[in-house]
Amino acid sequence: MHKSKRKWFCVDCSRNTQHEHYFVKNEVWFGEAKMPEAGMLCILCLEARIKRTLIPSDFTDAFINDPKKNTMSDILRNRIVGTSELQLA
Repeated sequence: MHKSKRKWFCVDCSRNTQHEHYFVKNEVWFGEAKMPEAGMLCILCLEARIKRTLIPSDFTDAFINDPKKNTMSDILRNRIVGTSELQLA
């Protein structure tokens, strides 16, 4: 696979994160998840790293986190808007 396409795959499970582009607060990404600056994590792998379900306040107010303006997975949308239908098992 071409290097530029690999950058969109989760570094933990290799899942394509095409519809899971998001920004969480630095304390979640660098602190709890212990992620370097480069790399992507799918929502479930991020939650596995931080050992909890994401909540709306974990996300920044970045444009990319607006479910009305962006295509996103159901699980990402649920975490951003605060519904809990798809909880971490």
